[in-house]
Amino acid sequence: MTASKNDDGLLLGVPIRDPDAELHWRQDGDRRKAIVKQRRHRKYFALSAAYAKIWTLCDGRRSVSDIAEQVVHLGGPRDVQVIADIIRHMAATGMLRLSTAAPVTDRVEPERGIAATCRRILTYRVDIEGVDSFADSLYRLVGRRAFHGPAKFLLAGILFAGLAVFLHAWSSGRSMAVPTNASLWLLPPFVLTCMILHEAAHALAVKHFGREVIAIGLGWFWVGPFFFVDTSDMWLAGRRERILVSLAGPIADLVIAGLLALASLLLPPQLASLVLFGAAIRYLTVLLCLTPFLEYDGYYALCDLLNRPNLRRDAFSWLFDEFRPTLVALATAATHRRTELFYALGSLLYLVFLVTMNAFANHAFFASLFREDRQAWFVGPLVWVITLSLLAFFLAGLMSDLSQLRRPARRAY
Repeated sequence: MTASKNDDGLLLGVPIRDPDAELHWRQDGDRRKAIVKQRRHRKYFALSAAYAKIWTLCDGRRSVSDIAEQVVHLGGPRDVQVIADIIRHMAATGMLRLSTAAPVTDRVEPERGIAATCRRILTYRVDIEGVDSFADSLYRLVGRRAFHGPAKFLLAGILFAGLAVFLHAWSSGRSMAVPTNASLWLLPPFVLTCMILHEAAHALAVKHFGREVIAIGLGWFWVGPFFFVDTSDMWLAGRRERILVSLAGPIADLVIAGLLALASLLLPPQLASLVLFGAAIRYLTVLLCLTPFLEYDGYYALCDLLNRPNLRRDAFSWLFDEFRPTLVALATAATHRRTELFYALGSLLYLVFLVTMNAFANHAFFASLFREDRQAWFVGPLVWVITLSLLAFFLAGLMSDLSQLRRPARRAY
């Protein structure tokens, strides 16, 4: 067993597990995986069985050197340097404390600069903790019935029947009235209610599988406001359960849209057209949520389906730091790194599409805002200045996001 001189101080250090951290085991198919949960910091770390054993040995009574000898005795890595690096990584993430003068160098410093500030504004969020008891009461009141018995089949019937009605109305050219000034005031409360029901579905699914709702919150994510439910505790559940929790929100949207489509059959033509427009909004929302190229529900479902919890970070880290765009490299990547290649390139194309649509939407909005002053000479240049300024702001945040994704993931060992 060998170690470098630089690690002498580390080997004498005594690591101790964070008292707030809990070790859980989950079953993924025929494999068992250890998950360390830090309740106070709301962090989850996936560990291999060998790493979990090392973490368990960090009880505050053994030095790193003692732990290395114990690990070797148990049939683990024979190189002290490897074990010292593992403990250093764990200390950097906060899973344990290390009483040593040796520096812990793996901690990622917060990103600074104009681009990072733009990204923080574009992805701002406020968390509200201590909501698990409320979610539990809500599940006992309505959730338990929705997930069991006839209600499950009723909701499925509404979903499929409503989708069939909507597709028939769309294919037959039935009008869908865009809200006018008289009905436009209905749009914000409708969207707000749907967003709350979407997130409530995530929370109820978490409680259905016996896990904890860590927090709820609201914020701004790139192009619009959002509500969210922190479903991180599902890391302690199986892969199937995690996928179902991710899909619970879009399924709730499909049921809402189905109800609206079915209601249009019973309403007078003008009101039915307005209701069908509301259904179209929800169906469009489902498509956006299931798009895997941003961190929405579809992305998390895809990660669990592929068993790649850091897919986005891994793909961009590989694309920017390892991939060389030559024909030979492209052919090799298409064979051996197909997931990273397709996901990274697809994400970049999707981001270009979003930026382009954002620029057109901003230009159209400000052009309509100043339509009364269209004769003034400054209106055209002013609209372009505002549009390009917002576009620069969006691109700065995007560059910061891509820069963050190039950093190696620290949560899975």
